[in-house]
Amino acid sequence: MYTEVFVPRKNAPILKVLKIASAVLTLVCLALTPVNLIALAGVVVFALLFWQLSLRVDIEYQYIYLDGDLQIDKVIGNARRKHIATVKVGEILLIAPQNAPVLHNHRDCPTVDVCANDKAKPPVVMVCRTNDTNKKFLLQMNDALLEILKRQIPSKLQNI
Repeated sequence: MYTEVFVPRKNAPILKVLKIASAVLTLVCLALTPVNLIALAGVVVFALLFWQLSLRVDIEYQYIYLDGDLQIDKVIGNARRKHIATVKVGEILLIAPQNAPVLHNHRDCPTVDVCANDKAKPPVVMVCRTNDTNKKFLLQMNDALLEILKRQIPSKLQNI
């Protein structure tokens, strides 16, 4: 079985405003460079700020389920891919809504946030055991992925 889910991260609107402002200020400093060489430093600073904001604003997460493995990746700026984790279905201890009481026993586990931060659709928490430690992942799963997991590990899905 194979399914793929892309989850674009929701950002604060101020980040997009700062990105546009840094681009405009870069162009203004670039226009002022022939008149004032100090403006060249402004070009460098604002261009670096624009680059850093571009990396932080354009992020999406990709979940790929293939033959019993769930691969979680972070796609930065639609160009670079960073591998977050690969979880085997047998390592999954439970999958539950974020505020489910069953997660109380796992409150001290390290948490990896790979969800959209969308208030309209709350994330699902997946607890898995890797390298003798438990780890929690905040995921934004779609119905197709949930159906596959229900068929594979029905006893591990809680209140979904």
